[in-house]
Amino acid sequence: MLFIIVFSMLFRHFYTYKHLLSRPRYETYRSLTSDAYSYHIPVMRDECCDGLNIVKDGIYVDCTLGGGGHTKAILDRGGKVIGIDQDPDAIKRTTELLQNYILDGRLEILQTNFRYITDSLKGSKMLLEVNRNKVDGVLMDLGISSYQIDEATRGFSFGKDGPLDMRMGKNSNSNSLTAFTIINQWDATALANCLYEFGEEKRSRIIAREIIASRPLNTTGELEQVISRITHWKERSKTLARCFQALRIVVNDEINALDETLNSIHTCIRPGGRLVVLSYHSLEDRRIKQLMKPKTDNPDMFIDNKDTNIWTPVTKKALIPSESEVENNRRARSAKLRIAEINDILNNLNKSPNTGDNKKKMGAKQLAKLQKKEEL
Repeated sequence: MLFIIVFSMLFRHFYTYKHLLSRPRYETYRSLTSDAYSYHIPVMRDECCDGLNIVKDGIYVDCTLGGGGHTKAILDRGGKVIGIDQDPDAIKRTTELLQNYILDGRLEILQTNFRYITDSLKGSKMLLEVNRNKVDGVLMDLGISSYQIDEATRGFSFGKDGPLDMRMGKNSNSNSLTAFTIINQWDATALANCLYEFGEEKRSRIIAREIIASRPLNTTGELEQVISRITHWKERSKTLARCFQALRIVVNDEINALDETLNSIHTCIRPGGRLVVLSYHSLEDRRIKQLMKPKTDNPDMFIDNKDTNIWTPVTKKALIPSESEVENNRRARSAKLRIAEINDILNNLNKSPNTGDNKKKMGAKQLAKLQKKEEL
């Protein structure tokens, strides 16, 4: 009986490996990655548009233009859009697809990182034409587009062999950080910390030592082989995804860019406007959740961005995609959507019967901030 059990286990494992190895090496895990969805399919499109509470001729910012899916949905509902993206390929493709909207003056496209959104909007032609300095809502679809994953030369996917690059801006400065530099030049501690902190990979030290022992590594395919040979086949796809995610986040400084944006985004949105954010992993979602979480018991008390109720959550919990959407678009499977509305803090403060008391409680720095905002 024991012999039969052992034989069946060995046969099952052999069959699984045979099935995997029968496929081209760089296609082995492709069906398990997020590069199978189309470039232009927007995740939770209707939920995002509903969350923005779009009004006719309202001006909205799409911080991650990508293939223009969300932008087109906003335009189709009567809104105007300022689209931002740092990827020149995305800018070129979407400009061609949505050229008619650009000519009609309903779409403006800016090539920049969304961390510079406040400065970018100051020079926006669309806002200058209507003499405004704030928009009606902002959408952020974080993460990476399937087009970038599909393009092997970008180096984002472990399902395709390409250079260890991973820079979002393809034409980035030649001296900027790349995945090649991290993999081939960082020491074991720094590399392990990268995988653990930004990929939440528990076996980061083991993987880091194996990578260092296998240097030099020049392609994503070589890196995939190194990680795969020390990882159980059941955990291989998830481990590879976590490691590649960590490298991409560090190369593009994604977390710092997100933090900078979240700390300043309230200055770009009018009172009553909405912030809609799609995140795809816990590092991002924790930050979004913390931003939108009520901070004080007194909504009329203005202190600063970290301590006051600048935002009111529209939904108590994050929204997730439907089962049917996940079936049709694998990219949506880990998405979480959070929505918040910006409060009119200054009006609330001025209307409050305790305004004088509140101002007395403020320090000189907080009071200076309030006076500056009142002047605007």
